[in-house]
Amino acid sequence: MSNDMSGWDLARNDGKIGTGNWEAWGHNIEPIKQAAKIWKEKLDGIEKPWLCWCLDDEWSILQQKIVLNAGWTPIVGNDTNVSKPTILDGSVYINFNETLKLPTMWMHFPLEFAFLFCEKLAFWHSDLLCSEKDMAKYNKAFSALKQGELAAVKHTHGWLGFKDSYKNHYGELLGCTTREASEDQFKNGSGWWRHISKHPNFDAKQHKKTDYYYEHGTGIWVWEKVFSGKVIKMKVNEKDGHASARFNNQAEKKSKSEELSEHSDLKEITQKLGLSHLFNKD
Repeated sequence: MSNDMSGWDLARNDGKIGTGNWEAWGHNIEPIKQAAKIWKEKLDGIEKPWLCWCLDDEWSILQQKIVLNAGWTPIVGNDTNVSKPTILDGSVYINFNETLKLPTMWMHFPLEFAFLFCEKLAFWHSDLLCSEKDMAKYNKAFSALKQGELAAVKHTHGWLGFKDSYKNHYGELLGCTTREASEDQFKNGSGWWRHISKHPNFDAKQHKKTDYYYEHGTGIWVWEKVFSGKVIKMKVNEKDGHASARFNNQAEKKSKSEELSEHSDLKEITQKLGLSHLFNKD
């Protein structure tokens, strides 16, 4: 692999295996089960874990502050582009890639296997922030979530201009899963990873079609529609708080971290969301 290969190039090539992609991974999940035993130990005693995946340290610090203020415990994971993310008091760091040692790892990777290491897991995208008012709503919804239920955002990709046929999936933008929901999704081959038709538990006989949209979260839509999964639909303020929605027409950089640094003004974003007091605080 070339040393100058960008983060996006890596994810499209050798790194696909760690992005949450059944086509790249295959059927052997035993290494993931072994890794999840360590993840579970790290979460022992934590009642309200919230996954904050660090691609940029400044964004991660703000996400941790918002989550901590809401009474949840930030569980900080990171891609290989950030070697030592800042971990605030009250947050917990997990190196999800410690034993697997994949070229790269995205948040979707552990999210798919939440049933192996926790009872409930909230999560949000690395480039998403929200107002404290919205966070209070998420806190209430996630705290009330029952086993077997999932809260997630219906991802239309409207701001990307995709065709209607591509709208049938849920995004990892923000949500909360439960152990029973996660386990049922895995049992039915319909979770968060890409290319669900390659899932080891995907049974084509259960489906009217098998040429599902390849993207992450299509399996969640399938779980809801085909297997009667319970999805609580959430809404987010993408216009003000989701970085990708703000710079989607910009030229692609070497990594998401570089895109965040160049195209996102955190001072402006935090002002719009009423979070300046968190941005300015050490």
